[in-house]
Amino acid sequence: MTRLQPLGPDEAIEMYLTERETELSPETHDNHRYYLWRFSEWCDREEYDNMNDLTGRDLHGFRQDRADDLTQSSLQTQMSAVRTFIDFCESIDAVEPDLSEKVLVPPRPRNSRDEKLDPEQADAILSYLDKYHYASRNHALFLTLWHTGMRMGTLQSLDLGDFDCDRHALALVHRPDEDTTLKNGEDWERIVAFSKDVAEVLADYVDQKRKDRVDDYGRKPLFPSKKGRLSKSAIQQITYKLTRPCSYSGECPHDKQPDDSEWTGYHSASGCPSSLSPHPVRRGAITHLLISGPTRAVGDRCDVSNRVLEKHYDRRNEQEKMQQRREVLAI
Repeated sequence: MTRLQPLGPDEAIEMYLTERETELSPETHDNHRYYLWRFSEWCDREEYDNMNDLTGRDLHGFRQDRADDLTQSSLQTQMSAVRTFIDFCESIDAVEPDLSEKVLVPPRPRNSRDEKLDPEQADAILSYLDKYHYASRNHALFLTLWHTGMRMGTLQSLDLGDFDCDRHALALVHRPDEDTTLKNGEDWERIVAFSKDVAEVLADYVDQKRKDRVDDYGRKPLFPSKKGRLSKSAIQQITYKLTRPCSYSGECPHDKQPDDSEWTGYHSASGCPSSLSPHPVRRGAITHLLISGPTRAVGDRCDVSNRVLEKHYDRRNEQEKMQQRREVLAI
């Protein structure tokens, strides 16, 4: 029988973070620190001062506590980090053997109209790309999707000349005679602005990494492929690949080893239960915009009517809606 060594939660967390410091990227390490800070808060509130005393039921209580504040996908990410931490605690005789197996990591439903990319996930993906693949096509592409909330077909239609670095903007143009269209046609041609920081990444991509290609009509796509214009299926595959947790965090919430997983291939990334297609990225981006911006402005920016916006894209909870009304009305 394993003889446990008394250890407080905060000390255990610092030991874990020190152990993982050289294994994880700085961004992922910071994320784990945040997730485990939440765990430490819970331990203080529930008066757990010794990791030895934790049981599977206790960890279920923590999971239920966090579930009140998080989407299912965020809960999945945080509980995965907690399970890795508990596994470390097992290795140093701080918790009961096999306790990590009792940490329930919730699945995220697939093909759900509620499925969306959360801001913390988007930040983690973009931080990873910024550090390791700065101004690559994938970096510029994903940055554009997230900061504009545009449709996959709109992204595909962008030409090099549609990007205005000085104005920090993209012109969205309906070109049906040349096989690139906007979903709602010419009436929804518009200019979409973004921050100077986003514009700088796109400019560096154009200047340093973009391949000079033309499509079948002699146009220069902003996001080209070897054959000309990037296809919609290719954009989907890129998004599936980038949103797999192991791609940006090194962690797998599904107990897979990234090097051996059947989901790590370019054409198999969609099989990962946590990967996302472009539409949930758009849904997450729009929800994020709604938290800080008026509904009509978001609808105009993303080409969505108020009725469709409310029915299919607005995933703010009631607390977020209340807070926005308070800020707008200054009450």
